[in-house]
Amino acid sequence: MMFRNYRGYVPLVMSACCALSTLFVTVEGRAEEVVVQNDSVIDGSLATICPCFVEGESAAVWLTAPCDGNIVAVQIFWRSWFGGAPQSLEDRITIFEGGTYPTPGAQLLELIGPVLTDGVTNEWRYTDEPQTIPINVPVTNGQVFVVSLKFYNDSPGLGPSIVFDADGIQPNKNAVFSIDDGWVTSESLGVSGDWFIRAVIDCQEANGACCDLNAVCVDDVDEGDCQDPGDTFYVGQTCTVVEPCPTPTGACCNGLGGCVNGVTQYYCENTLPGDWYYAGNGTQCVDNVCKLGACCMPDGSCQNVIEIVCNQLSGAFEGPLTECVTTECTQPLGACCIGELCQPDQFEIDCIGVGTWVGPFTDCGPPDPCQGCPAPPDGNINGDANIDGIDIQAFVTAIFGTPTQDEICAGDFDDDGGLDDGDIPGFVAAILAG
Repeated sequence: MMFRNYRGYVPLVMSACCALSTLFVTVEGRAEEVVVQNDSVIDGSLATICPCFVEGESAAVWLTAPCDGNIVAVQIFWRSWFGGAPQSLEDRITIFEGGTYPTPGAQLLELIGPVLTDGVTNEWRYTDEPQTIPINVPVTNGQVFVVSLKFYNDSPGLGPSIVFDADGIQPNKNAVFSIDDGWVTSESLGVSGDWFIRAVIDCQEANGACCDLNAVCVDDVDEGDCQDPGDTFYVGQTCTVVEPCPTPTGACCNGLGGCVNGVTQYYCENTLPGDWYYAGNGTQCVDNVCKLGACCMPDGSCQNVIEIVCNQLSGAFEGPLTECVTTECTQPLGACCIGELCQPDQFEIDCIGVGTWVGPFTDCGPPDPCQGCPAPPDGNINGDANIDGIDIQAFVTAIFGTPTQDEICAGDFDDDGGLDDGDIPGFVAAILAG
């Protein structure tokens, strides 16, 4: 007997075609695995059962690896006309080299005695029942290989058997081993679709050099780790070969809301006329990086500037296209003098009307900003009524320590409310005057 002509069999709706039945083990999805297939069968699509085979014949597909990796599983959809048929023990599944279509090449792996269940996609990940020998066939990107199913039983008239899809057959992708004719194209036997025989490949991430958006190159990087904006991956290359990395570019802002795309930092800051600001490597005008916005200053005031300028002013940028007129900036705290009484941590608005606000970020000391000095500074730091060398040590100690209010009044020659280096010239003059 030979391969039977399939004509006359009506395509069925594959209502549960993609339910996965894994031989011996339930396998969860693996993010790095890729299912390689010729067929287009999905749940709800049409496919034709082909009860066309006799014992010893095979169906095969030619597949192409999309990556470097390893074939780790084979999938075959098995279906009868009415469903619910007993499991079928068939001869073998074989993975071959591509060979010369329609004849496969050398054998790469063999799985003896596959058991197929009706109505599901059967998957195999091991070549032996104890699950000690996993399917693991190395392949390279673009490599053509063949997966075949050899029948041990004649296909019953209503199945179960393998199926082919309903959207046409791809050339040089499907073949049959016929008892009478050997390996022949599926088309020559009247098959009009692609066999539902698939392989699962565990793709290995390629290593190479990665240039980031700052033109910094890193060697031996997985491609998946070179995916940030502005990254450029060079598969199989080293930094010695690819450097220098591409000069990074970004958006350039004129400070008034204008923007130029795709220029280098040097060109932005040194070539364009006027004051221009580089927004950063990988930035783009479409992201509004050069748009004006409200900038809340440390003293509570607000300016409409671009974010770059706001950061230079140590402000808090409220966002592009915001405006000071509708923005309430957080106001700073400061000391409030009510007569000679100092109240710390007051808002200016709360101090006005009851006292005098000393200013933002001021405190009640020491020195106490609300305590005035009775006379101009005279250099008598130690308070012994004499202005002499003994005051020098007291002055130095006060500058590097926490001076009292009396010491500040005696030595604050620059009238800034404290003792510091600015008081030294006046203090020296007072000592010399005696």
